[in-house]
Amino acid sequence: QRRVHGGGCVISNTTKMSSGQRDPSLRESFNEVATVEPVEFSDYDDRHLLRQGRSSRFSQNVKLAAIMGGVLALFIIVIVIVVVTSSSLSGLPSKRQLLFFGDWGRNGSPAQKATAKAMSNFCARASPPCDYIVSTGDNFYEQGVSSMTDTQWSSSWGSVYSSSLREIPWIVALGEADHYDGRWFHQRDFSELVEPKYYLPSRFYVNDITFDEFFIRIVVLDTTPFFAKHRVNLNLEFDGSAQKEWLVDALNKGGPRWKIVVGHHPLLAAGTHSAEVTELQDQLLPYLTQVPNLLYISGHEDNLQYLNSTVRDYNGNPYLLRQIISGAGSRVGANGPLDSNSTSLVFGQEVNGFVSLKVDYDKLSVTFYDTYDTPIFQQQILAPEQ
Repeated sequence: QRRVHGGGCVISNTTKMSSGQRDPSLRESFNEVATVEPVEFSDYDDRHLLRQGRSSRFSQNVKLAAIMGGVLALFIIVIVIVVVTSSSLSGLPSKRQLLFFGDWGRNGSPAQKATAKAMSNFCARASPPCDYIVSTGDNFYEQGVSSMTDTQWSSSWGSVYSSSLREIPWIVALGEADHYDGRWFHQRDFSELVEPKYYLPSRFYVNDITFDEFFIRIVVLDTTPFFAKHRVNLNLEFDGSAQKEWLVDALNKGGPRWKIVVGHHPLLAAGTHSAEVTELQDQLLPYLTQVPNLLYISGHEDNLQYLNSTVRDYNGNPYLLRQIISGAGSRVGANGPLDSNSTSLVFGQEVNGFVSLKVDYDKLSVTFYDTYDTPIFQQQILAPEQ
C-alpha cells in the first residue's frame, strides 16, 4: 500500500490603481513607442531570425520528446508496480522453509546441543527464513514430562535451543516416550497455557501454512497407538481408529497444494525398526495413498534417511511413497547400522543433524544437514504436472 502526496500553490499580491486614475508614465511610454522610426532588416537579421525559428522548433521537439519519454517511463513503472503488487498483494511469501528433526530431549546432552547449535546457525543465515520447526516426536526422554513445570522444559528445551529458535513456531508430534504413563497431555497444556509457539493442540491435528497463491497442509499423526505392543506397554486407552476416520478429510479438505504427513514412526526404514513398518503400512497406506503430492516425514530411527518405494494404493495400483527420517536430534547409532541392501534407501547416515524443506509452488527442495551445518544430501520433489 502506498500513500499519495498532495501539492499546493502560492498567490502573489499586485498593486491596484484607484478607479478612474491613470498612470502618467504609461502615456509617456506609449508616445515614445508610437514615434519610433521603422528600420530595415539586414541579411544578418534575416538569417538570425531563421535560426531563431529553427531553434524554437528544435526546442519544442526536444520538449515533446522529453514529455513522451516521461510518459513511457511512467507507463513502465506502473506496469512493474501492478505486476509486483499482484504477486504480493497478500503480503505472504511465495516460498517458505521448514526444519524437521526429532528424538531430541535428553537434558542437553552434547549431541543434542551440537544439533541445536547447527540449527541456530543455519536459521541465522537461511533464505527464505526458517518459518517453522517441526518435531517428529520423542520430545522428552525417557518418560515424557510429568507436568507443565517439569525441569525438562528447561534442561531439554529452554536452555538448549536458542531464543531465536524458540521464537519460531514449533509444530510438534508425539512419540512413544511422550506417552509414558499417559503424560502426553502435559505437552498439550504447556502449549495452550505457557508457550503457544510450542504448538501441540491435540494428539493429532492439521496445521495449514499459507503462501501468496497457495497453501500446504501439515497433517500431524499420533502413530504410537497404531502398534499393539505400545498400546499394551504404555497402557493406552485408545487405538488408531479415530485417526483413520479423520485422516481422509484432513488430507483433502480445501485442496492444499502439498500434503506433508508427520508421524513419529516410519512407513519405510533401513534401520533396525524396518521390521515394524508393515504394521503401520497396513493401517495407514489405504488412506495416505488416496492423495497425490504426499510426503511422509518421521523420526524414531536415530539417524537421517531418505527413502522411496513403490507400494500399492487403495485400488491396488502402483504408488510412489516418499519418506524422510529425521530422528537424529540427540543420539545416533542406537538402532544399529543401516541396511545398505535396502531397496528403498536412497540416502542414509548415522550422524546427528536435521532436515530443511524449502517449499514453493512447483517443488519441494529437501536438504539434510549435519552438526557442522554442512549439507550432506539434497533431493528435489517436483509437483506431478512438472
